[in-house]
Amino acid sequence: MAVSQKCCDIFNGIFPQLCDKTIVIKNIISEKIIVSLAQCNERLFSPCAGETIILTIGRLSPPKGIDNAVLACAHLIEMGYSVKWYQIGVGELWAQIEGLIKAKHLEKSFFMLGERENPYPYIKQCDIYVQPSNYEGKAIAVDEAKCLHKPIVVTNFDTVFDQIEDGVNGLVAKKDPQDIAIKIKSLIDSPEKCKELSDNLKKQKTGNEEELEKFCCII
Repeated sequence: MAVSQKCCDIFNGIFPQLCDKTIVIKNIISEKIIVSLAQCNERLFSPCAGETIILTIGRLSPPKGIDNAVLACAHLIEMGYSVKWYQIGVGELWAQIEGLIKAKHLEKSFFMLGERENPYPYIKQCDIYVQPSNYEGKAIAVDEAKCLHKPIVVTNFDTVFDQIEDGVNGLVAKKDPQDIAIKIKSLIDSPEKCKELSDNLKKQKTGNEEELEKFCCII
């Protein structure tokens, strides 16, 4: 089983003798459940006037590129933008990322929140969702952000175009902190583009509960 067509194609390219035994079953996403769990009366962020709230969800490990998120945050601050960037997730790079935040003097701009049992209210209340991954099989958090119609910036990991059409339902950046910052800047500068991306997501089908039927057929 592969979680995306791109993953399936890569696997079949390496093991062509198994082509007739592979099937794509995407990560099962229920838009209805995610929207329900995102409801929260508590105000999770307290931005100052003109401040942009950015969120990233991903464990603190090399594949997720959280170091590039920190460096992109630094670029935005250097460009004069007022942002607060929050990251949900733990991992083996905690001390390293914490050190990078301190080295870039971002203690008041980049915040590691650790684990959160329910991350959906955080997605709902952020202004921009960013996935800075170096590689992914298929980024579940991106699909979850799509369900909540958030403006999204993602890096160009191999399977990203299974989820995001650049400029239509999100923006795709290079795996480079400066380019990530530039894409975020473009959204901060253009509320109209943010609305366009959100409106396009509202028109798209983001849930895929029908994938469960494929899994049941295999069983």
